[in-house]
Amino acid sequence: MSTLTQSDAGADGDTKDAIQRRIIAAIARFFLSTVVVFLFAIVQGFRFGFLQRDYALLALGSVVSVIGAFAFVSGLLPYFFTLYLIAYRGLWRLLHVFRTFSLAPCLSAVTFTIIGFIAIRHLQTITDLTRSARQFQDV
Repeated sequence: MSTLTQSDAGADGDTKDAIQRRIIAAIARFFLSTVVVFLFAIVQGFRFGFLQRDYALLALGSVVSVIGAFAFVSGLLPYFFTLYLIAYRGLWRLLHVFRTFSLAPCLSAVTFTIIGFIAIRHLQTITDLTRSARQFQDV
C-alpha cells in the first residue's frame, strides 16, 4: 500500500515539474517577444522621435504587459497590448500597404502580426498552465 502511495507522489511531482517547465518556457518566449517590440520602439523612437509616431506607446505597452503578466496585477493589459500589435500595427498597416506598396512597411506589418501572435499564444499558455497548476494544488 505504501509503494502505491509513493508512486502516486512521484507521478504528482513529475506532473508539477512538467507544468513548471512549460510555464517557464512560455514566460521566456512571451518575454522575448515583448523585448523585441521594446527594442524596436526604443531604436525607432531615438531615430524619429517618440512623439512622431506611436513608439512611446510600443515601449510603454511592452513594459506594462510584461509587468502585468508576471505580477498578475492587471491580467487584461497584456492581452490588449498583443491585440494592438496584431490588429493595428500588423493587419491595419498591412491594409494601408496594399494602397501604395512599399517593402519596408509591408515587412514591418507582417513582423508585428507574427510577434503579436507569438506573444498572445504564449500568454494564453501561461494563463492555462497557471490555472491548471492552481487546480492541481487544490486537489
